[in-house]
Amino acid sequence: MVMGQNGSSAVDEFKVGVVLDMDSLVAKMGLTSMSMALSDFYSSTNNSFHKRSLVLHTRDSNGDIVDAASEGSLSHIFGKFASAIISGQIDKSAAWYGIPLLVRIPMVLFVHANYHYHSCAIDVVKNIGVQAIIGPQTSLQALLMVNIGNKAQREVVPIYEDTEYGNGAIPYLTDAFQDIDTRVPYRSAIPPSTTDDQILEELYKLMITMQTRVFVVHMTPSLGLRVFQIAKMIGMMSEGYSWIITNGLANFLSSFNSSVIDSMQGVLGVRPYVPQSKKLDTFTLRWKKKFLQENPDIENPKLNIFCLWAYDTIWALASAIEKLETINSRFLKPKVVLNSSHIATLGVSLIGPKLLQEISKIKFKGLSDEFCLVDRQLQTEAFQILNVVGLGGREVGIWTPSTGILRDLNLIRTKTNSDSTTKNKLRAIIWPGESTVVPKGWVIPKMGKKLRIGVPIKGGFSEFLMVTRNNSLNWTYVTGYCIDVFKAVIEMLPYAVPYEFVPFQKADGTRAESYDDLIYQVYLQRGQLGVNHYLTTATPPTLPLQLHITVTASICPVWQLEDIILNNWGRCVVIIWTFVLVILSSCYTASLSSMLTVYRLEPTVTDVHELIKNQDNVGYLEGSFVFGMLQRMGFDESNLKPYKSPEDFDEAFSKLRKDDRIVAASDEVPYINLLLARYCDKYTMVGSKYKTS
Repeated sequence: MVMGQNGSSAVDEFKVGVVLDMDSLVAKMGLTSMSMALSDFYSSTNNSFHKRSLVLHTRDSNGDIVDAASEGSLSHIFGKFASAIISGQIDKSAAWYGIPLLVRIPMVLFVHANYHYHSCAIDVVKNIGVQAIIGPQTSLQALLMVNIGNKAQREVVPIYEDTEYGNGAIPYLTDAFQDIDTRVPYRSAIPPSTTDDQILEELYKLMITMQTRVFVVHMTPSLGLRVFQIAKMIGMMSEGYSWIITNGLANFLSSFNSSVIDSMQGVLGVRPYVPQSKKLDTFTLRWKKKFLQENPDIENPKLNIFCLWAYDTIWALASAIEKLETINSRFLKPKVVLNSSHIATLGVSLIGPKLLQEISKIKFKGLSDEFCLVDRQLQTEAFQILNVVGLGGREVGIWTPSTGILRDLNLIRTKTNSDSTTKNKLRAIIWPGESTVVPKGWVIPKMGKKLRIGVPIKGGFSEFLMVTRNNSLNWTYVTGYCIDVFKAVIEMLPYAVPYEFVPFQKADGTRAESYDDLIYQVYLQRGQLGVNHYLTTATPPTLPLQLHITVTASICPVWQLEDIILNNWGRCVVIIWTFVLVILSSCYTASLSSMLTVYRLEPTVTDVHELIKNQDNVGYLEGSFVFGMLQRMGFDESNLKPYKSPEDFDEAFSKLRKDDRIVAASDEVPYINLLLARYCDKYTMVGSKYKTS
């Protein structure tokens, strides 16, 4: 197929070959844009006196560029002496890239980013190619900034296509992750030929064995859409997950059908920002009308950025050939021809290098934004941050290399957001599962090694720690204040820590030795940590009180009113009521005196050294580290008496035999507070507090 503009015989034709897979929707859409660009360029006022006419010779590659550009068929693709190649499809084979390299004709690429990471394509671009789309470094930098500045998301798993397109992006991704101090614990590479069952197996692996819940998907649409549909099917598009897509997928969001968009709800992505304009709005209406005329079987087509790049590519190429002094489309033939069917028989283009030089200097305001090539690669001022919600992508912010993330480009010149957080710079984001809460980025994996937490058995102090075990069902339930604190700390960690509680007890469920033995089990690697009650602060002995409460009854006179009471029954009532008031007053006064006196009581012993000197018995909680601490303070082991519960504690002070009775107790502050709350009228806490490790 040939597309061009009719003109006078004085206008020189400039032939350009276009190779597209016409079964591809993107190719069909791009071809419509190119034909409109030709018409608009040569009908515009600024170009009414053009000297040359750009003619496009289009060839359907049928999905195989190498075959389309095979030896002997080159003239059928481009017509005679084509001076440039435009392509919207990149093949894995080096044979395709060898054609423009060999004959030295410019190759302009305008479709999705496969070429960015293809070694042969890079060689073409460096030598005779032009990238009319955005490069990878900047887009990936923008992509990583979309992580919403969430400090908790310090691990990311890239899911990428196992091709040169996917593998070539990994170095850029790795560098970008390192710049924001984010670790990559695993890389998931999925070949395009992978079956749905194999994708399902890989996603299950990520869901069950990995704690990371932040995924960056770098794939072409054909594979990426399968991944998201399977991820939704197994519940990986639910609350707690965070999915980010590169522009390889984000650029096509407007072209996806409703079932695909439904499987991507909550996904974040970036794509080059296209500013709205009247020119773009008018073009969109014209383009849709023309596309439906050419492709009536396609319903509701939506313009995407590749259509705009295709339009701007033709405009740039047409502008460049107008600047050439002369058009010499001849090819310099080789002196020695070994094979008449070989592409080399075409020779080397004489106009190609000059055309490439002119294209590189072209600058204009295109549909996609400013068309400006730096190192023969299209540049962009900003990236659009999208959130897939409802029927498509919703803009939540703009990212530029110089300003970072902003709600709107109009804020670039203001300082209102300069000191605000990334979260505040973005509009509200709807995450997977219709959640508005930023995912923390990790969960405890369903499989993997767990941290074993040793829990000492403590009878009588269930408020702090209680272990309930059901031997028939083989489960253990651990509760208490200490466990609540431990779980709260684990929840605050920026990574998942799978753990299990292991009761430190004998086979019959009773307490197994002391804290020291528990620590020794950790040393033997039979457990990793121990949850103790409170290894923080201990106090010297709690001393009993000698209660000498004096109850004082005071009589409050009740004066009779001055009116004379003539009725005898009235006199009796007054007398009885007076006695009732006296009794009530006495009881109230006695109770108040008792309460006030308790606060002024003094213990019989106040000094630890006095206890040691008198060899008095001192109580401690059985199994506690306090036993060793008291020994180091100078107490004889025979004078240290254990108790197991608050009831044992109280009973130890009341035993009849002096050798069994304690005169003081030493314990950790939380336990003492509990004991004092229970026996507030009998004991008090005195002395200094001792810090322990």
